[in-house]
Parts: sequence; structure tokens; C-alpha cells
Amino acid sequence: MTRNVPDPPEALVRKHLQEVLDTCRETNKQPSVLMLARRLELTNTTFRRRYPDIAREIADHRAAPPPLEAARPHTADSSPATRSSDDATAS
Repeated sequence: MTRNVPDPPEALVRKHLQEVLDTCRETNKQPSVLMLARRLELTNTTFRRRYPDIAREIADHRAAPPPLEAARPHTADSSPATRSSDDATAS
């Protein structure tokens, strides 16, 4: 038999959602429902049943294209200014 766990308040779930999204941005990872569900000590399925709107928000974040700076990291060696000055000194 499963234990009956009270639903965490939506405000608490959203607070954890924001923390997960911030962490994912910092680590360049995709957020997942499972990530958030584990933080709240819920199963993936239970979370999706109880918070379908938040699960959809996470899916929307996953579907969105990554920000440009995450998609193309800039390094000092690959900047046009660096290449131009290197080319000028090599000639």
C-alpha cells in the first residue's frame, strides 16, 4: 500500500521550480519534471498528476532553443579581433 502524502503548496513547488531553472541555467543543463519531483519527494507520475501546469512549463523550457551565449561559447582565441591581430603579426 502506498503512503498518502499531502500535496506541497503550489507556492513551494514554484519556489523549487525557480531554483531548478536557475541551477540548470548555471550548469547548462535541461530542466526536467523528474528533477523537480525528486526535490519535493514525489514520484514523476504523482507530480505530473498533481501539477500538470507546472509540468507543462518545464516541457516548454525544454523545447525552447538555448540562449545564444550557451549555444556558442565565446573564447578569447575565436574572437574576430584576436584573429585579425594574429593574422597581421603573422604577415
